[in-house]
Amino acid sequence: MNDIRPRVILHPGPPKTGTSTLQAWCHLNRTALAAQGVVYASVDKPSDPKHQWLVQGLKQGDLSRLGAEIAPLRDGSAHTLILSCEGVMTNRGLIPDSAWQQFRQVLSGLDTTLFMVERDLDGWLRSLWKQALINPVPRGKPLAVPPFEAFARRPAIRAMMDLGAMAGLIARDTGAASWVLTRLEDDFIGDFARLLDLSPDRPMRDAPRINESLPADFIAVYGRLARHVDQVWHLRMAVFAAFHAMRPTGNLMVANVARQFAKVPAHDRDNAVDTLQQAVDAVSFDDPGHRDLAARLASNATVLRNILLQDQPPPPR
Repeated sequence: MNDIRPRVILHPGPPKTGTSTLQAWCHLNRTALAAQGVVYASVDKPSDPKHQWLVQGLKQGDLSRLGAEIAPLRDGSAHTLILSCEGVMTNRGLIPDSAWQQFRQVLSGLDTTLFMVERDLDGWLRSLWKQALINPVPRGKPLAVPPFEAFARRPAIRAMMDLGAMAGLIARDTGAASWVLTRLEDDFIGDFARLLDLSPDRPMRDAPRINESLPADFIAVYGRLARHVDQVWHLRMAVFAAFHAMRPTGNLMVANVARQFAKVPAHDRDNAVDTLQQAVDAVSFDDPGHRDLAARLASNATVLRNILLQDQPPPPR
């Protein structure tokens, strides 16, 4: 493969199209990839192996880390660099033209190819909306995500619906000469491996299942409760921790917040449980199943809080 020109494969999104699975596959196979001249750029969090630093650098106009990451391409020790972060697409409108110009300058002389995955439009929109609902909300702030129909009409969301047009815009920004579009319903990992031109004699490890989707009843209940309160941070923590205790889930966001619930000060857990109970008492649910789930979430949050309180060491004398 020595005749391959140095190139960058940029996977900029869109979100909710198997991005976490692709990133996990690359990180899991990074040693085997490197043996074939393919480098998966360094990550800050192995538990979430995306290149968020690239988005941060673009926003700040500082691409010094990107310059360091392409060193193997410049010195000939590798022929391909993989960059993957869906934030490149979702934050595109926040990135100044000067940063894109700097990006193109850093990658000058290299071939850049975009790799993007499509899925059925309605399923993608609903998955994206569900993710927006459960995303972090700063302390003191309400839930700002509108109902599904209004969410789907947002200009930023509509811009991502036509993935071919979006690919053209990102190609212009990044200087990419080409792009590959595949579908989530197909073998998108296989398509990505073929783009890398990997040797069939060196099989890769299978992609793990990442970021399990949350059930519709949970989304419906959480949405109703979260919209009832003025400040959603505490309620979100209690709901996610209680749900994870009731139905352990592979959803990364819920699992991470459940761990956070166990680590915050006791007064934050008390506020979280109290806020959840007050919301459950105040909100009316037409669906008996939703009403029952809300009650069980409040009950389990209380039990979990009490267990954690018992496990705490006694205060120093």
